Amino acid sequence: MLFESLECRRLLSVSVNETSPGFYEIDGDDSDNTIIVKVSQDEQSFTLDGVTYTAVSYIYVFGNGGNDVIDVSAPSAGSIAASIDGGDGADQLSLNFDGGIWAGEGDDILHLSDSFQGEV
Repeated sequence: MLFESLECRRLLSVSVNETSPGFYEIDGDDSDNTIIVKVSQDEQSFTLDGVTYTAVSYIYVFGNGGNDVIDVSAPSAGSIAASIDGGDGADQLSLNFDGGIWAGEGDDILHLSDSFQGEV
């Protein structure tokens, strides 16, 4: 009997959808997610899990349930803005450019700088 190995499989619990031109929605699931979004204001893009998305104007990140770590960061300010909604769970949420953070149920930690609003 001959067996052939399959390539490595990744089951992603985070999805990305372009809801309108330039407007991206990133959704976690109800498990514990780590969502690290690196934004390039100069290139009008962001990178998540090794995939780069271009022609970006706004990024919405929804953690949903679970104890999530969500970090949306850029090395400099620019025209891209972002919103983070942690949802339920004990989340750690970070944003360092234009936008806002909303925490849900649970013991959340917010790191907010150069942004509009943070609400617990």
